[in-house]
Amino acid sequence: MPNRYIRESAIESEAINSLSWEAEVFLRRLFNRVDDFGRHSASTQLLRATLFPLQLNRVSEKKTEAILLELEAVGLLATYQVDGKKYLQLAKWEQGRAKTSRHPSPSSEVCKRLQTYVYNGDQVPTNAPDSDSDSDTDPDSDSLRSRINKWFSRRENTEWTEKELKDLKLVVNLKTPESDLQLLDARYESKNKYRRKDILTLLNNWNTEIDRCKSGDDDSQQSLPIAPAHKKQIDWKDSL
Repeated sequence: MPNRYIRESAIESEAINSLSWEAEVFLRRLFNRVDDFGRHSASTQLLRATLFPLQLNRVSEKKTEAILLELEAVGLLATYQVDGKKYLQLAKWEQGRAKTSRHPSPSSEVCKRLQTYVYNGDQVPTNAPDSDSDSDTDPDSDSLRSRINKWFSRRENTEWTEKELKDLKLVVNLKTPESDLQLLDARYESKNKYRRKDILTLLNNWNTEIDRCKSGDDDSQQSLPIAPAHKKQIDWKDSL
């Protein structure tokens, strides 16, 4: 496997800085495992074993799937299927020395979507509306924004920040099923104590929040014993 380096500008990337710590570690390890075309199997089982061979007890297949969705939501990679198998393609990848890829190519539609990604985060995937487009021409964004306003008790006439609108369009592009939106409705209307405290954090952790709704982790956390103050709790972030 060739040695690779990460561009300095990645530190200032809005997309990368919006990631959870787990997703950023995942991405950095993935850079060293994809082939010279920036491709890899998107099998959660294979990714988990390849990227975290000595930490399988810390990273589950479910977490791997959530991280893939998180990375795809901000345009850092795209997943696609060929002959029933799932693959991933990193965005803005400079081809290496190899003449051919070990994995099949993504479709032209996937390539077009990835071509708009740049490290400084100025662009978003091509199948998302422009960030400065009039909301009247984007009913899906308007509908979800109105829904989120209710969750956070924000007035309908309150303007969203440019960053919030940009991340909203990325979330809209995920086409979240109505059933999942209803789970979020219930979570925020009930004032769940583990819900995200602001809109931008929710948008940046959209799929993770839905996973929490489905798994019922919140209820289980309430019954966990409190660790003695003199014992340090080990967490993913402690290992970074």
